[in-house]
Amino acid sequence: MLTEYMSGSFSSSEQAKGDPTFEHFNLHIARIWDKDDGVWLYVEHSKKETPDNPHIQQIYRLEKLGNIKFAIHIYDIPEKKNYTGAWKKPKRFKSLHSSDLKIMDGCSLGVIYTNGTFIGNIQAICENHQAGADMKSSEMEVHKDKLLIWDKGWTKGGTQVWGSENGSYIF
Repeated sequence: MLTEYMSGSFSSSEQAKGDPTFEHFNLHIARIWDKDDGVWLYVEHSKKETPDNPHIQQIYRLEKLGNIKFAIHIYDIPEKKNYTGAWKKPKRFKSLHSSDLKIMDGCSLGVIYTNGTFIGNIQAICENHQAGADMKSSEMEVHKDKLLIWDKGWTKGGTQVWGSENGSYIF
């Protein structure tokens, strides 16, 4: 169910229209592998204006830890540009192997299923060097019909340097 809810193409356009503090982003998530250690998804995130230049390209491995507990492990992809738009053609990942990926230490999300929603978060221990940040925190809610994602970049001193200050993006 988590895989089904997360897979697809999403947009924050409605939120951006109603609140100018939120930008219009597109988010594409495609199932690429089913393995003994879980389901693997390709994640591509870009601004509406620059769909061919995504700012996030990662692979998520979904791991079932119990009846209502899951983990989402996040991996960096080598030569990302080779996979831009691959959510449309997941077969492009046949030549890539999980051993080619680099797990992003401290970036796994613990996820709990409750009342029809998957809720997960990571604290600000995930290394991130985007826009002057040293680390990142994330909160995620996965519903049947939408995703809520609140990513924030932090300095070592605890100052937020990127991400929404007004809550989650709604896709």
